[in-house]
Amino acid sequence: PTYNNLNINSGVTQLIRSSGAEPGCRELLVVTRTASEHVANPLCLEPGAPVVAVERVRLANDRRTVFSLEYLPQELFEMQDGEVSVEEIEVYLKVNQSMYGFLRERLSLEIHHGIAWIRPLTAEGYIAEKLHVARGSSLLHLEQVDYDFSGDPVALSDEYYVADAFTFSIYRSG
Repeated sequence: PTYNNLNINSGVTQLIRSSGAEPGCRELLVVTRTASEHVANPLCLEPGAPVVAVERVRLANDRRTVFSLEYLPQELFEMQDGEVSVEEIEVYLKVNQSMYGFLRERLSLEIHHGIAWIRPLTAEGYIAEKLHVARGSSLLHLEQVDYDFSGDPVALSDEYYVADAFTFSIYRSG
């Protein structure tokens, strides 16, 4: 198993690399959608506002380990020299894997912190299919909102981890 400290806001790509595995992805989809209430509320958007949605299956040495959904306000991708296309995001992610890297390198946007909610789930339907696990298999669901240095929410992530792929730690004081 891989060990990851949940006190530190690191991405899936970094988690996979820290385990000594090669990160990869399958079934990458980058599209513009309208924000549902589930997406809009944590991002402080109106329902129906445009968001860039990134859906992908994350690999560790070709093993499907994480299914992730990321939502970012479309306005983040509106630059002075024009809009960043979903095709550009897709090309970057195919080569470099990391959305945090794209935000930093292309948009000069640093993530200051994230707030995450963690809960166990059983794999059903679409997610079980994406991860190639049996329905009813154990998963760890990590939902997170990332914030910039101004305290503005910039990304909502839903990550579904295959239960036996990683071991996480949390520093607790007191």
